[in-house]
Amino acid sequence: MTFEVRNNTVLYLLLKYKYRTHPMKKFILVVATAIALASCSSKNGKTESETESSECTYSVQPAYTTLEWTAFKTMAKLGVKGTFKDIAVTAGSEAGSVTELLNGLHFELNTGSTWTDNPERDGKIVQHFFGVLAEPTLISGDILRVEGTDSAGTAVIRVRLNGMEQEVSGSYVLLDTKLELKAALDVVNWEAQKGIDSLNQVCYDLHKGEDGISKLWPNVDVVVTSTLKKNCPEQAQH
Repeated sequence: MTFEVRNNTVLYLLLKYKYRTHPMKKFILVVATAIALASCSSKNGKTESETESSECTYSVQPAYTTLEWTAFKTMAKLGVKGTFKDIAVTAGSEAGSVTELLNGLHFELNTGSTWTDNPERDGKIVQHFFGVLAEPTLISGDILRVEGTDSAGTAVIRVRLNGMEQEVSGSYVLLDTKLELKAALDVVNWEAQKGIDSLNQVCYDLHKGEDGISKLWPNVDVVVTSTLKKNCPEQAQH
């Protein structure tokens, strides 16, 4: 049996008979009050804030999207951070959820825009790492699958490097409109060890640790940060 309460009718009846003190009537009073309060929620059982959130849409803002990578040198794996100044991101215009927005997102990275806050090092990376690869000027990829919520989840990303395509796993979190996507790459999976060896040769002494061993690791950690545009309908008037 389903009860539907409209226009606070139950609350009116409660006020009319609130002074009757029969135990059964007190019980009915409590139940009726609960039903009346429940009727104040939205028709689909969600709160107003939840309903408004579910109606919001998201879109990517390429101008507010950055990528930071961390490579590692020496046997102690000291991190060296860098980025690409030239990043292109293509996604649908709007989506009803973060997972829908990220699915199918395409990106392109211009390797010539490598930046580590050290121009000499930047030139060596471009020439001696990327420069010896089959496709030296571009890294590209697509997000193939996304699972999660509008707060956090995982993604499968297809990355094209050195003329080869491989899939990597990543994870994302969203705080308000700030999206952070993380992934870890091993460039050996793209047969790019020759680039590692080439760069390590020209930076041999710079890649030595306290043990005197020169080492450049093939592992690269990547963090993509983007400020999404969130569009929500105006709050309903009461």
